Amino acid sequence: MFTRMIQDFDIVLAKDSPGKNLGRILVIEDEAVLRVTFKQFLSEEGFDVATAPNGMEGVEICREFRPDLVITDLLMPVQDGYTTIEILRRDFPDLPIIAMSAVMGSAGRHESLSRGAMCCVTKPVDVHLLLKVVRQYISTSGGRSPH
Repeated sequence: MFTRMIQDFDIVLAKDSPGKNLGRILVIEDEAVLRVTFKQFLSEEGFDVATAPNGMEGVEICREFRPDLVITDLLMPVQDGYTTIEILRRDFPDLPIIAMSAVMGSAGRHESLSRGAMCCVTKPVDVHLLLKVVRQYISTSGGRSPH
């Protein structure tokens, strides 16, 4: 696995194997440890992964990186996940978006889905379940990879 800079953001490429790219995922998460954890796990599973620490940067990176799927936290500084979901849904109508939060609750779940998230997961995230959901959404959306 290696990292390279694309414009102003990091991308971790799928594990040194050009034929292994299963798609592109953008992870928007304000907690650095979780960003790194998701990036490592998903890249080891064969995805190219970009990350952003808040929704505003996430939207900009999404425009450049053109992911096949976005995973976004809901409670973040600068721009929250709800607003981010709404903007991404408007600008990328077919892009699968997964919302996640430690304090989701039924109101947060409803708000996320009404703004355009495809599904919601609660932290702490079961990464194997998340991987199953990611693969399902990327395969049913047709993915745009390879890029």
